[in-house]
Amino acid sequence: MKFVNDESIKCPSCGGQIDLKESKCPHCGCWMAVRGISFYTFWIALSLIVIVLISYIFYAGFLMLNRML
Repeated sequence: MKFVNDESIKCPSCGGQIDLKESKCPHCGCWMAVRGISFYTFWIALSLIVIVLISYIFYAGFLMLNRML
């Protein structure tokens, strides 16, 4: 999408101007893409979740090993 000015963008379907606050084109009804979290934020959050899960698995294994001894 190309910016027409600071407050509007160009619709990818019909080429009409859309206000940045709009989620749907008033001219053709095309839904605009939702702006999500950044790529790096997603991978950092996913990495933290994986680290916590791995830590929990090791901790649970350690507790089970201590109960066996």
